[in-house]
Amino acid sequence: MHSDVPGISRIQRASHRPLALLWAACALVACAGARSHTAHTAHTAHTAGTTAPAASTAPVAGDATVTPQELSAQADLAYDNKDYAGCARLLEQAAARSPGGGAANHLFNAAGCYALAGDKQHAFAALEAALAHGFVSLRRAENEGDLASLHDDARWAAFLATTRSRQEQYVKTLNAELYALYEEDQKARAGGPDHIDWKVVAVQDQQRRKRVLEILAAGGTKVSDDYYHASLIFQHGEEVADFEQAHKLALRAVELDPRNDKARWLAAATKDRALMNQGKSQLYGTQFKKVDGTWILYPVQPEVTDAERARWNVPPLWSAKRQAENLNHPH
Repeated sequence: MHSDVPGISRIQRASHRPLALLWAACALVACAGARSHTAHTAHTAHTAGTTAPAASTAPVAGDATVTPQELSAQADLAYDNKDYAGCARLLEQAAARSPGGGAANHLFNAAGCYALAGDKQHAFAALEAALAHGFVSLRRAENEGDLASLHDDARWAAFLATTRSRQEQYVKTLNAELYALYEEDQKARAGGPDHIDWKVVAVQDQQRRKRVLEILAAGGTKVSDDYYHASLIFQHGEEVADFEQAHKLALRAVELDPRNDKARWLAAATKDRALMNQGKSQLYGTQFKKVDGTWILYPVQPEVTDAERARWNVPPLWSAKRQAENLNHPH
């Protein structure tokens, strides 16, 4: 039996996830499919180039050609090697090169790395910087285990209070019902793929998609994140038509706000998911399959470059291949 999980690493979460594999972020992509799509046979993944770049090729701050996605992938590698201070510095570099909402995500993750390194001062500084760049996810802040060492510090309560206030203001700019449906979708996946009753979630997903269609028909989507939230709900559908709808919605989100990094990534993931469920090779490398008990990166069209992946806020291919290895051999 095949099952699939979104291709998002511990550090490369979007939302945002996104939440992170590390299942909360992993839910940002395509987790609902873990219960279905068994009719498509996954081909054996390529094994060449599955290792990370050598240390001599790792990005440095002075190299202006290195993308935020590459820096984030290197941060993920540092995280797995327990080089938490190095992880944080790489994420701060990624934030400095991210013109859109990705900066807040990178800075929030940098705070987690600093906290794991025992550096509370820099951890809270990174959290303040994340807020300054638009971080608004109270759920994510409350559930991020990497930040546990900060919870007994008075500054933590202040950070949560500010995040709550910012989130309340943010929600006022959105279709509130659509945002609530998005939150329900994420919470349904918060326990991890092995702790979810997919029969129950499948019914809930179907109900959410039905309501999203009604909201769309009534003209209830106005801003970029409205379309992002609608796209994510359809990304957790069951049919190719659901994934194609999700792709159209994500593209509309990007059209309305080209700086919406999470929508840009979701546009790539929805395209990959639609292709995968038609038995075709994916473009960007966001989708994984479990075949005979082993996770593989679903086949990727070789002509797609890492530069094109970066344009859609997708990590380099070596990082996706390494993620498949990590799924089989968790740290």
